[in-house]
Amino acid sequence: MGEKYHISDGKKETGPYTIEQLKEIPLNDSFLVWKQGLNKWLKITEVPELSILVYSVPPPISKQKNTKILYYKIKHAIVTAVIVFIVFSLENEILSLIPLHYGEATHWAGFIVWTAFILTIIFSIRIYRKNIRALK
Repeated sequence: MGEKYHISDGKKETGPYTIEQLKEIPLNDSFLVWKQGLNKWLKITEVPELSILVYSVPPPISKQKNTKILYYKIKHAIVTAVIVFIVFSLENEILSLIPLHYGEATHWAGFIVWTAFILTIIFSIRIYRKNIRALK
């Protein structure tokens, strides 16, 4: 007659079982096992003849982060802010290419460029903060 094993899932202890009976039970790596001759309960993965019967428990899906997608979102926000900054820096050169006949129209064009710059920075910061929070 073969070895007899007692198992525990952390909530209740059951057994004794033979290896053949344990093959019918879905055992994961969180189980503890005891058999005659052991001084204490061991993780089931520490008992060589039982470790082949164990399947690993995958981590919870909600804990995993797709950091690659978040990285590209943050990168996109930063690149957008840099592009708008460059456009803002070249404001006078861009405005000189637009044939404007009124001084006030130039003022409003500058205001629009400034507003676009500020809004892009605000939205870039919001996207950055949202994605950093998601990484935590």
